[in-house]
Amino acid sequence: MKKKHYMKLLESLELAKEITATLPELPESVKPSYLYVLNSVIDTDESMRIKDISEELTIASPNVTALVNEMSDMNLVTRETLPEDKRVTYIRATEEGRNLLEKYYTNFHEAIMDSMDLKKKDINRTLQTLTHLKDIYEETAIKMNEQYKDEDA
Repeated sequence: MKKKHYMKLLESLELAKEITATLPELPESVKPSYLYVLNSVIDTDESMRIKDISEELTIASPNVTALVNEMSDMNLVTRETLPEDKRVTYIRATEEGRNLLEKYYTNFHEAIMDSMDLKKKDINRTLQTLTHLKDIYEETAIKMNEQYKDEDA
């Protein structure tokens, strides 16, 4: 019986992932990942390096580079190279990128928050539970990785 309840809980995490990936219908040329890149760039001092975006979004750097190239072609971001070190390039959101993020991401999330009727204690309890589950997932993955390394050695 206990296993059945835990399985429902684990399945609910997949549902949570689907929920958080939900966005309003985007223009045909806009990928949801563009909004995540824009949000990261705007949230962190208005500019970021590819490497930083990659780490924050847990997307491989070559994939972020491809996204940034597409976004640059669409005038959603610009690249700024440091004069003193041409190897360092910062990504900045353009006004068009800011407007896109506002319309399809920020406004959407604000509307969701306005629709919620949750008590602070329920929000905190949910956050504590999810944080605890994240820790369990990470610890279990580490243990299993070590186990598999020993078995494969």
